[in-house]
Amino acid sequence: MEVHLKLTIIGAGPACPNAGGACSGYLVESAGTRLLLDCGPGVIGKLQLHMPYREVSAVVISHTHADHFLDLIPFAEGLKYAPYTGPVQRIPVYTPPGGAVFLSDLARPLATSGDFFDRVIDLQDYDPARPLSVGDLRVEFAAVRHYIPTWAIRVSEPGGSIVYSADTGPDNRLVAFARDTDLLLIETTLPERTPEPGLWGHLAPAEAGQIAQAAAVKRLVLTHIWQEFDRQQLVQAAQSTFHGPVEAAIEGKSYLV
Repeated sequence: MEVHLKLTIIGAGPACPNAGGACSGYLVESAGTRLLLDCGPGVIGKLQLHMPYREVSAVVISHTHADHFLDLIPFAEGLKYAPYTGPVQRIPVYTPPGGAVFLSDLARPLATSGDFFDRVIDLQDYDPARPLSVGDLRVEFAAVRHYIPTWAIRVSEPGGSIVYSADTGPDNRLVAFARDTDLLLIETTLPERTPEPGLWGHLAPAEAGQIAQAAAVKRLVLTHIWQEFDRQQLVQAAQSTFHGPVEAAIEGKSYLV
């Protein structure tokens, strides 16, 4: 089988990193591109087990909750201050609408002069209605159901595709967006559906399976999981509604598409 895309789970934790782990961070690689989806607490340290952080082609942020972007701070610090003799390049970081200003304002107290990010990171908002080109990868977006504006992300090249749900509750828009994808990386923050509508910004595993089944995806990987939950039970719940292969994300594991 010819491999076109490689997904590596850098961080698979929820709002707080699990023991020894990291929050949301997923590395998608093709022949010439290394794209990081989200950059939550702990991700930059874990990323270096797989590649130098200076070799990231770009970062795409799904939404501006801290567990999905906060390691952009040590990322910038490393780019600025770690021993390095090569040419300095600004790494593009694509943020949701309004995200570039939000992150710049958030980091302003940390800056010794000027903008905290500007010298090493090129913060720019993406337009969710328009695909991005990052190297040889096409990146597309779909709004999903969460507590703040949040976008699922589809990364593709002619040979295959990966869809990352970001944080979402049950949402038919995700079904349409993930249609026929090779791998759906989907959050399962809840062990089961709660009757409280205020918690419907996240998914239970059976709901994740329903989305995957309706979208006819080839493979399902569950992520954003609290360590207190039984991962095998979550997988079994997703298998009750999805007829394809299911597993829970393991930090450090790679998937080939």
